[in-house]
Amino acid sequence: MSGILVAVGFIGLLVAFLGVLGFILMKMKGGRIAKTPFHKTGEVASKGASVAGPKGEISTEGKVIKPAELLTSPVEGKQCLMYTLEVHAKWKAGDNEVSVQMMEEKKSLIFEIDDGSGPIKIDPGTSGDFEPLHKFDQTKGKGLKAAFTGGGIKFGATEFEVHPGGRYKGKLVPDNAKIKVVEKALEPQEMFYANGKLEEGVIKKHSWTSLILSNKSRDETLAATMKTQNNAKFAAIGGGVLGPICLGIGMAIAPPPEAGDAGDKAKTEQVEAAPDADKKAAPAKKAEPAKKTEPAKKTAPAKKSEPAAAGSGGKAPAAGKSGGGGKAGGGKRPGGK
Repeated sequence: MSGILVAVGFIGLLVAFLGVLGFILMKMKGGRIAKTPFHKTGEVASKGASVAGPKGEISTEGKVIKPAELLTSPVEGKQCLMYTLEVHAKWKAGDNEVSVQMMEEKKSLIFEIDDGSGPIKIDPGTSGDFEPLHKFDQTKGKGLKAAFTGGGIKFGATEFEVHPGGRYKGKLVPDNAKIKVVEKALEPQEMFYANGKLEEGVIKKHSWTSLILSNKSRDETLAATMKTQNNAKFAAIGGGVLGPICLGIGMAIAPPPEAGDAGDKAKTEQVEAAPDADKKAAPAKKAEPAKKTEPAKKTAPAKKSEPAAAGSGGKAPAAGKSGGGGKAGGGKRPGGK
């Protein structure tokens, strides 16, 4: 239960962060729509900078006048005023993931909008805050059929074909690489609200922010922006309140680590500290039998001492015998028998 609460708490904090970010962006967009001078298309075309803001900011809305020829997006085949196409390859090289851009293509057309007072030119460029914007995003690898026939990987309604292989930006794309294709297309609408910078009679993107194009009117676009801003605010508040509460409760009721776990952890740390602990200890060598002790050599008997010479070269009397060759106590005692 505590783990679930902790997870919900982290999710709540993430929602709060995204909510704050969305609120800031929508607040900036709403403020920009509300503050940018809004005039009829004919006035913008004829009066130019005199009706624009100090930095050339201007907004207007009107019916779309299609160019004589529209662009056709390569992947989905959409008739459009602008499209961008990016093709990326990704593959594994050992433990690393490698990616490279194989293709990039961006095209746009200048068109006009008119509310009945006169047309004004719009240059969408190749990026902006466009609504609606058709998006295609798909990642695929080479299938069995393509592998056997040697064909490429096909994407979208036009079966746009990409062939892995070849070298791009110094990297060789292998045949088993995953290919990601992203296409964005701005299709012509009945009308557009445009908010951008007026420059040489054309409304285009600012150098510091994007061009806003919406198929809703100015008032509808502002109302939709304010609604999204409020939703982001509620998400930020809800996540900011719920997240810390769930996180705190989950951490508070989490069971303390058991003594056994602490002991196991200590053992684990001890094992990690000894780099060769996982190796089997080498078996102890068998003790070699002690060498037999050589028996002590018998000591040679001591030679008998030669008797000291008695007188002139005579032999010394043996031990226990009296000198002069007689036995010790050899004479008769006086008075004896």
